[in-house]
Formats: sequence, C-alpha cells, structure tokens
Amino acid sequence: MRGLLNRCLGGREVGLKSAAFRTWNHFAAAATEEELANENDDLRTQLDAMKADNDEISAKYNLMVNNMGDLQKKQQEQAMRSATKMIQMMKGKAITSTLMAWKQFTKEAVEDRIKMQRFIAKWKNQGVAKCFMGWTQYVEEEKRYEASERSRSSTCRGNY
Repeated sequence: MRGLLNRCLGGREVGLKSAAFRTWNHFAAAATEEELANENDDLRTQLDAMKADNDEISAKYNLMVNNMGDLQKKQQEQAMRSATKMIQMMKGKAITSTLMAWKQFTKEAVEDRIKMQRFIAKWKNQGVAKCFMGWTQYVEEEKRYEASERSRSSTCRGNY
C-alpha cells in the first residue's frame, strides 16, 4: 500500500515538474533576440511611465506635506493660544485666591495685634489696676460705713 501511495503521489509531483520544465524550455527556445529586444523596450517604456507617475505622486506628496505642515503650524499656533489663555486664567485664579488669602491673613493679623495690645496694656497696668480695684473697694466700704453711721445716729437721736 505504501509503495502505491508513493508512486501515485511522487509520480504526480514529478510529472508536474517535468511539464513545467518542458513548457519553460519550449518558450525559451522559441524566443529570439528580436522578441527579447522588443520585450526589453516594452519594459523600458513601462519603467519610464512608472517613473513619471512616481514623480507626479512625489510632487503631490510634497505638496500635501507642505500643506500639512501649514495645517500643523496653524494647529500648533491655536494650541499655543489656547494654552496661553488657560495659563492666564490659572494666573488670574491664583492671583484671586492669593488676594483672598492675603485679605484673610491681614484681618487675622489685625485682630491678633489688637488682642495682644489689650493684653500687654492689662499686663503693664496690672499694678495700677490692683490699686484702682483696692481704692474702689475702699470707697464702697466708706460709703457703707457712712451710711451705717448715719442710720445709727438717726436712730440714736430719735430715742432721746
């Protein structure tokens, strides 16, 4: 069985190769120098036409690249303008927030300064304040004493 398969498959492959070789040999032998020269001229004509097409396509490509360069330049300029506007807006926001923070800081600093001045004034005048408080207590006691003396003397006069 194996031999049959090898002959069938191998025979077909060998047959195809030999047929291809015979065909090539027939066309190669039939070709003359004149045919080869004509074919060579046709190929040169096709090559020249392709070169002309290539030159035309290259010119179109260069034009397109230049136009794309202009478009890219325009897009880049637009992007730069947009970025500049965004930076200006961010700067404006930063300046505004900085101003608001500075305003709050200044307000707190003024309040702290006033509190500190009051504290220092009280600290400096602590002795004076103690004297004043002592004097006010003394005056209060004197008023009470005088009031009690008056009420005592009035009650004493009324009994005699």
